[in-house]
Amino acid sequence: RRFIWSDWDDEDCFRSSHAGANQATGILREQCPGNHFTFESFACSGAGIDRGLLGEYTGVKETSPVLPAQIDLLEAWAKGRTIHALVISVGANELFLEGWVAACAACRNDKRIDCNTGCQKFHEVADELRKQLPSKFKALHLELDKRKNTLKIEHVFMTED
Repeated sequence: RRFIWSDWDDEDCFRSSHAGANQATGILREQCPGNHFTFESFACSGAGIDRGLLGEYTGVKETSPVLPAQIDLLEAWAKGRTIHALVISVGANELFLEGWVAACAACRNDKRIDCNTGCQKFHEVADELRKQLPSKFKALHLELDKRKNTLKIEHVFMTED
């Protein structure tokens, strides 16, 4: 299968049907024709727990509109149906990983920048942000629990991206 970078299903979130989970669902459908698989992605590049999953988010492009919380989109899509498996991949954006990767790339390409100082600063900031993760995951758990009557979820799988 060929991936086309500009082939976005949602340009504000850089969401594509070429993503791994979409492709895996397609393979399941092909290999298990007697079973029914429904897959819907609410992924949004750059989103985190507070901004994106539980709260509004402006997307990755400067021209993106304010996007509703992914949990609200999920709830509207589900319409009371049972969700057998909800997969949530979150974590890296809580540490602002994208910004640090860009800074490291700039450091590598510009010898005038002191990479050692930047890397040390990254570790310090990341350690502080990492300490906030348990409370953010707890807020996510509490929100899912609060919506248990409208979001009928059998299993929740958390992965760190």
